[in-house]
Amino acid sequence: MNFPSGLGISQPIQQTLGSLGGVSGMASQIESSMQQVQSQVEQAVSSLMQGYMSQIQSLMQQLESAFPNTGEQAGGAGAPTGGAGLPNTAGTGEGVAGNGAIGAGGVGQIDTSGMTTQSAAGALSAYMQQNGVDPITPNQLYQLAVNPPPGTPPDVSKAAAFMLQNPDVFQAIETHDDPSTDGKAGIGDMQWAAQGGLDSMQSAQSAPTMSDGSPMTMQSAAGALSAYFQQQGTQTVDPNAMYQLAMNPPAGTPPDVQNAAKALLSSPEAYKAIETADVAGADGLSAASNFGKAAQGEVQMPASTATASESPVLEGFHPQMLMNMQGLAMNPFGSTGGFGMGGMGGMQMPKAQDDDDNV
Repeated sequence: MNFPSGLGISQPIQQTLGSLGGVSGMASQIESSMQQVQSQVEQAVSSLMQGYMSQIQSLMQQLESAFPNTGEQAGGAGAPTGGAGLPNTAGTGEGVAGNGAIGAGGVGQIDTSGMTTQSAAGALSAYMQQNGVDPITPNQLYQLAVNPPPGTPPDVSKAAAFMLQNPDVFQAIETHDDPSTDGKAGIGDMQWAAQGGLDSMQSAQSAPTMSDGSPMTMQSAAGALSAYFQQQGTQTVDPNAMYQLAMNPPAGTPPDVQNAAKALLSSPEAYKAIETADVAGADGLSAASNFGKAAQGEVQMPASTATASESPVLEGFHPQMLMNMQGLAMNPFGSTGGFGMGGMGGMQMPKAQDDDDNV
């Protein structure tokens, strides 16, 4: 910058003013660097929080396995959430109660993602060998799936649910050496399947439907079975009986009844909701009258357990804490750029209630 000599500007001041352009350029570079640092920190925090959420979900699953009834008491897996019917998910968990279609690859199912016929048979054959279970029946598969003994490996529970969700696969395994469908699969049967005996039956089975082509819901399935049980004088049923009705029904059994049995057999959480409508405990034994209650919309599906690809349902954690954790992962600098546990936009722990909160 040049000034007329008459103004009397000293040489040092001229040098200082001339350097202002350089300072402006440095400020621009600093701002760009800060943006890069912010982006890198956001990515790092997001990755860190995803890891924390995954660990928390794994811990909650372990706690649920050790205390299977906790969810029912705490508004978790056993808490009713809506109207009769099954939640609408992608066949990997339950979800919010509704009146959606039921069956293999549809709603009302336990998460068995990653399981194949061979891997499920391998997990079950090892478990049966270790625990002296021989043979295994749908009753035992149901218990392993929805109410496993403490210490049961998660993959064994998933394998049991997989067999229930795919009764055609279980039937092929249990009848591979004996054509009679008695619902009993021995260790040898499972070992045979674990070694690739059923490689041609890896794909998921289609969901059962009503005879008119409409989707099978929990309410419609329960209605068909309730009418059938009343006609036959049936007082109680269990998964073994449901398996026989689905895979080896008596002559003259209506197709809708067979499909209804298959649908509920393949959706253990739906059957559990019905069989525990009068007595809690998930022992597998259900009064036939419970199906009448479900047919009238009096039985509700429990809340869901989301899949690994969805936001996990973490029971026992303060909702605001989870929202703040997710907000921190997405925007660690907050609305004002301040990074920290208690800063503007940062994660804040929920305030403990005291007596003043109740005034």
